[in-house]
Amino acid sequence: MNALARESLTAIYVGISLALASIAGASPRADDDRNIVQRCQQSPQVCLEIIEPVLKQTQQSSRVWYQYKLLHLEALFRLVMFDDLVEEVAPWVDDESVPLRFRINVLVYYAKVLRSRDVNEEGMLYMERAIASIEQVNESNYDPLLTVMVANGLNSLGKYQKGYDLLMPLVQKYKHRPMAKFKHELFENLGYFAHRLGKPEEHLEYRLKALTWAQVLDNKNEIAIYLYNIARAYQFLEV
Repeated sequence: MNALARESLTAIYVGISLALASIAGASPRADDDRNIVQRCQQSPQVCLEIIEPVLKQTQQSSRVWYQYKLLHLEALFRLVMFDDLVEEVAPWVDDESVPLRFRINVLVYYAKVLRSRDVNEEGMLYMERAIASIEQVNESNYDPLLTVMVANGLNSLGKYQKGYDLLMPLVQKYKHRPMAKFKHELFENLGYFAHRLGKPEEHLEYRLKALTWAQVLDNKNEIAIYLYNIARAYQFLEV
């Protein structure tokens, strides 16, 4: 084999080796991300235990850091740790430099905390800012979970019809999409709205669908809550 051929084979070998090393190095990161997201979806308590060390080990303000921070904020909200939640989101409510998805979540959480403290008018202002921000999302980058997030905030502010109307188009639009997290959140919120708007049949229907997707997520907390909610939905239907 001449020198040129040997050099060519060596270059190809090095290139393949680097590519394989890159793939091998990327897989644990992707596996770690999926595992963290899955564990946070299954239990907010577990999420709080694992997410803070992960955040400290991740480059702040990176794409992955914002992803983990959203899991942190959601866990605080689900555990009704509103004092901690407002402390976390307050620095960002007027920061327009953060990613849009993160900003919308921050505005919604802040509005919800204000509502929990009976500061309704100011809470609605922040909710309107979140809705306006969603309109900036391009169709190609649209995340339906953002719409559900805003609708959930409208529910907390007592804007039931507005939230219901915001979510209903998503039922048909994503009818055939197996998006467990989104479907669970969608039907969870539609169940709230249907109940508040005096629609007992729809209330039961959406509670049952929310349970189905909670089971797909294997979220024990949500499954227990929805078994209770379904029992209550049957009671309301019989009244």
